[in-house]
Amino acid sequence: MACFLLLVLPLGSLGYAFLSLSPARGRERRMFYANNALAAMWGILCGVRYRVLNGHFQHTVDAFVLTPTHTATPDMLVVSHALRRGTRFLVKRELRRVPLLGFMFARMGVFVDRKDAASRKQARASMRALAREGVSVCIFPEGTRNTSGAPLGPFYDGAFATAIDARIPILPLVLYGGPEMMPNGQWWMRPGTLTARFLAPEPTEGLRPEDVEGLKQRVRQRMLAAVLAGPQAPAPGPGAAS
Repeated sequence: MACFLLLVLPLGSLGYAFLSLSPARGRERRMFYANNALAAMWGILCGVRYRVLNGHFQHTVDAFVLTPTHTATPDMLVVSHALRRGTRFLVKRELRRVPLLGFMFARMGVFVDRKDAASRKQARASMRALAREGVSVCIFPEGTRNTSGAPLGPFYDGAFATAIDARIPILPLVLYGGPEMMPNGQWWMRPGTLTARFLAPEPTEGLRPEDVEGLKQRVRQRMLAAVLAGPQAPAPGPGAAS
């Protein structure tokens, strides 16, 4: 992690500080270009290689609710590298204190205190308002990092209720390689490959609030199949059985 502390962190901080002073129009797009550049810089300096599968799926819809898996700290690196669309993140409040990440998410995300009911309610309302305006949003469906040892944790309703409310599709994203490169509890990252695999968007047209559970389970089945199959095998598309 020395390369991050000595070079990526100060350069990234300067870059984000400059962008925060730039004109508001187009700032979100410029921030994402900065994210892509930061992830690439980290990869070059720290031996991280990125692999993106089915990246074109993010360009087949006008807006989406992105639902990534989350098993390790490096996941945000590959998400930043893979995304080519301006997207707002729902992020835990603790990240506000992390150098650079806290600065970045303060401008690109909505913070939530997972232990506070009022904070959770406000964060959900903010994400739904953004989605209704046609802004793509990212909500981790497991709620937090999956450290259970199970391939995929249980899903919460929030991402799926947001998608139905805004009438935009779910864009599932399955991540591989993070736990092998940086196991939970380890403070340094081994060189290796991080893979991001987009699945075909799951439509929400015609769905009502009472359909949240069914939508959630369909998406979870598809993502679980992709997790178990690994990044090489094809995954079931929308509406496919598990």
